Amino acid sequence: MQTNGSDYTAKIFTTNCYQGNVTVTPGRYNTLTEDTSTEKTAEEFANGTVANRLGEAFTNGNGFPILGSSPADYTAVDAALAKAANTAQNRDDYTNFSDVDAAVNVVVRGYDRTHQSEVDAMAQAILNALEHLTRKGADYTAVDAAITKANALNKDDYTNFAAVQAAIDAVDRTKDITQQSEVDTMAATIQSALAALEKKPAPTAAPTAVPTAAPTAAPTQAPQESTAPAATQAPTPAPTTAPTAAPTATPAPQAVSAIPATGDGANIALLWVMLVVSGGAALWIGRKKG
Repeated sequence: MQTNGSDYTAKIFTTNCYQGNVTVTPGRYNTLTEDTSTEKTAEEFANGTVANRLGEAFTNGNGFPILGSSPADYTAVDAALAKAANTAQNRDDYTNFSDVDAAVNVVVRGYDRTHQSEVDAMAQAILNALEHLTRKGADYTAVDAAITKANALNKDDYTNFAAVQAAIDAVDRTKDITQQSEVDTMAATIQSALAALEKKPAPTAAPTAVPTAAPTAAPTQAPQESTAPAATQAPTPAPTTAPTAAPTATPAPQAVSAIPATGDGANIALLWVMLVVSGGAALWIGRKKG
């Protein structure tokens, strides 16, 4: 069953006065006009649906029954927008500030109280984007250059390379862009340690004993090539057959008249000796010539 406009108005005021226990002052805020399109049935009043809505209308209107929809509360949205605007001054410090921009861009004004939850969700989306902002990492270029320089050295050549290694080990790579000065200090520490390196003294070479020279064996003189003409082949030896001795010349018998007729035998013996000697000499000369 539908009620007419007068009954709807009366029930509105009765319900609101009961729930809010307020005094309604006549005026433009509580002027009702008949609207048959919004008439409620007795069942709707009985189950409290209309009563709850009327009570909310009184609360939103500070005790006045505001008919129709009241504007949603954008207080949380405005606070989130102000925080986003403040953070945006350093937007280049973040890798994902575009997420905040996206949350701000979906804010819609003009919602009424029936959309308050949606308005609250707008505010929360902005806050979530701000909370999950990620800062850009610090620039470690100078640190990496110093470490590369140190790695190119032979640590065993220096007495104090441990200071360089300690500076390298102290590098913290979790710093973000707002901590760039700390990263620059790390690089400067490594560079200072490198500049203070001291080389180890060169080891003194032990004196080398001069070895006693071994006696040099006299080189065997190579036989010089003889420039003398090759030896003439030895002549074929003469046949070993002894040459027949030349016959001893028998001296011609002297005339009897030449022999002294002294009758001395000694002269005859001397003559034979001379003949023998002459024959032997002749034989030796013959052999020599052969």
